[in-house]
Amino acid sequence: MCSWFFRLYRGGCRFLRSAYGRQPQAEEIEGYLAPLRVRGTESTLLRLSRSPQVVPIERIAALEFPVMAIWGENDAWVPSSQGHRLKQAVTRTTYVEIAGAGHCPMETHFVEFNGLVLEFVQGR
Repeated sequence: MCSWFFRLYRGGCRFLRSAYGRQPQAEEIEGYLAPLRVRGTESTLLRLSRSPQVVPIERIAALEFPVMAIWGENDAWVPSSQGHRLKQAVTRTTYVEIAGAGHCPMETHFVEFNGLVLEFVQGR
């Protein structure tokens, strides 16, 4: 059932388990698999994985608008220290950790995540 992408990880969907900080549900797995079945996705993902993905913090600090960083408390991919570093370097950053969330709080804790984003953009 899992595509080449998920087969790279022993145990099938360890990738999502690591990102979510919990066992993914069947519909969540399917949500990731469906786009991987689209022709051209594999080559696009490989191309994206080879491109630089790190934005220097100085570049973010030069921005003139508010920044929000929402972190999962149990993020095993990007340590919360990176969020705290961002907050220190860019003082207009609103930093929030979502309790119990892993790397993808926008998927696993979407009600809380969306509420935080709405409050932020509405200026509350």
